[in-house]
Amino acid sequence: MDQYVDTYDIYYLTLLVDLEGRVIAVNSKDSDGKSIQSQDVYKKNYSETSWFRALKAQQFTTSMAFSASGNTAQTGTYIEDLHVDPDVKAAYPGDDGLTLGFSAPVYRDGKIVAYWTNRTKFSLVEDILRTTQQEMKSAGFLDSEVILLDKDGKTLADYDPVNAGSDQIRHDFAVLMTDNLADRGLSSAQGAVAGKTGFANDPHRLTGVLQTIGYTHLKGALGYPGMNWSVLMAVDQARATADAHAINRNVLIAIVVCLVILLLIGMLIGRIGVRGISLVSEAATKLAGGAFDTRVSMTTKDEVGQLAQAFNEMGAQLQEKVTAERAQAAKMEEFMGEAKRVLGAMAQGDLTDQMTSVCDGDLEQIKISLNSAITNLTTTLTTVSEAAESVTTGAEEITKGNEDLSQRTSEQASSLEETSSAMEEMTSTVKQNADNAKQANQLAIAARDVANKGGAVTTKAVEAMGAINQSSKKIADIITVIDEIAFQTNLLALNAAVEAARAGEHGRGFAVVASEVRNLAQRSATAAKEIKGLINESIQRVTDGSELVDQSGKTLAEIVGSVKRVTDIIAEITAASQEQASGIDQVNKAIMQMDETTQQNAALVEEATSASQSMKEQARALMRQVGAFKMAGGRQVSQVQSSEAPATHKPSLMSSGSTKKPLFKKSSAPYTTAAPEPVVVASGNGQGRRQQAGEFEEF
Repeated sequence: MDQYVDTYDIYYLTLLVDLEGRVIAVNSKDSDGKSIQSQDVYKKNYSETSWFRALKAQQFTTSMAFSASGNTAQTGTYIEDLHVDPDVKAAYPGDDGLTLGFSAPVYRDGKIVAYWTNRTKFSLVEDILRTTQQEMKSAGFLDSEVILLDKDGKTLADYDPVNAGSDQIRHDFAVLMTDNLADRGLSSAQGAVAGKTGFANDPHRLTGVLQTIGYTHLKGALGYPGMNWSVLMAVDQARATADAHAINRNVLIAIVVCLVILLLIGMLIGRIGVRGISLVSEAATKLAGGAFDTRVSMTTKDEVGQLAQAFNEMGAQLQEKVTAERAQAAKMEEFMGEAKRVLGAMAQGDLTDQMTSVCDGDLEQIKISLNSAITNLTTTLTTVSEAAESVTTGAEEITKGNEDLSQRTSEQASSLEETSSAMEEMTSTVKQNADNAKQANQLAIAARDVANKGGAVTTKAVEAMGAINQSSKKIADIITVIDEIAFQTNLLALNAAVEAARAGEHGRGFAVVASEVRNLAQRSATAAKEIKGLINESIQRVTDGSELVDQSGKTLAEIVGSVKRVTDIIAEITAASQEQASGIDQVNKAIMQMDETTQQNAALVEEATSASQSMKEQARALMRQVGAFKMAGGRQVSQVQSSEAPATHKPSLMSSGSTKKPLFKKSSAPYTTAAPEPVVVASGNGQGRRQQAGEFEEF
């Protein structure tokens, strides 16, 4: 028993019990050869355990709920799901006792004589989960999480080192075999429990961060039904990729393979002896040491014999594969030697050497790719050389064009200077006209004010004449009344004289009085007539004066209107002069801007000239470097001899015959030309083309 546990290194306990449930044998050492406290196991009877009753009733595990077609086992093994085994906890103090059970009957001469059960370490599965998570971490999914669920959706293992803060798997029994993710509504857990494969986006059970969770349900493999488990592979949603499904499948396959191994071992233990397994173990050790011709001499037809036959076949295949790999390694060494030679020649600038060895598969593709690279590089270098020649020609043409542009810039500067002087004189004249118009406007406004005052006086004179006219008319009316009174008085005096004459001597005195009254009345009438005549004459003269004053008022009003119109016209002239002065000022500013632009153009011309010269030198340098390569067919790119560029004529920016300062002020900072940068050659289709005359190409 101890040797068996030490050989396979995956069991806590391996027990052999009789048909009544009494312990016949149990290992006393662990897989590392250390003693364990398993002696109390002999005191127990296992007849009431689930695995014992299942074996006795021959209720073996043949399939699971979602086992794929063909993955059913008929070898008489009973599988127990994950549980905490009290015997394991007692034998291994401090261990949590998480165990898987694999049990099978032991036969002798075709009859069941005992029952064998193995208490398997669940850490085997946990190691697979840890390895899978580490692979995900190496692939860039640092926060990946692997979860193992039972048939109902309860958590069997949850390896989440980021949120747990440790790379060690912790057994939190508040979660393990208790926390049901399917009941909590995680669509990924529900899909996995339902036997589906896919992915879903669910929140992390602790942090709430949305995760992309790939899930699948074990369906068995290689004829083995597998465990009724599901695996969830969770990563942060932002980092999820399609590789998650492949990783999940790999995890499941790894788990299935391990469980198949466990099942095969469990199936074997009931029918084989320790000796046969030891032979296979020794042969496996030799095979692992490199003795690929090691074989197991065993011809039995039982499971151990089948295992030995499978081992021999595996050894033969490994030996054949090693032989083939050694032959392939020899070919690879020869291939790498030739590749090293060709690449060394390339490093020395020799592009005439290519690989000629006969290869197959990937090596042939590498050879073709390397030869194509040499051919393409040769074509590219030729194209680069041609392009460099075109650039040199173009740079020379640019230099000539810059000289012409510099000459035209100088002429433009002279014209701008003359234009600026003329605009200054025009500005002075317009400003003087504006000042004169302003003064005339002020005088016209003063004249308008005087005319307005004269008009007001005339209006008042007309009103006074009218009042005099009215008073004269009233006096005339009064004189008329006086004249009428005198006439009536004269009539009364005449009547009184007649009456006095009739009275005789008694009326003589009254007659004298009446005669005097009559004389007074006549004199009053005469005076009234004279006064009335004078008043009528005065009224006529006042009327004539009123008409003259009225005409004078109208004339003054016309004068005021004319003065106002003159004032308005002068104001318009003043405004127009100001606008004209402003416009001329803007034109002057525009000319100044043109002056500055011309200055900048001159600086750019100098920069362009320097840049074209630099570009020409770079092109020549590129052609010299390309010329270092030796081409296929004896061709070699011609090298360009460096020569000093002819001095370019830089016309002065001072206008001829002028003593003024230059129109274009140079910057106080010295002009510097940037160091030429490396020329980048873009690889094309391998076909070079020359530039047409006058064309330039960036490369």
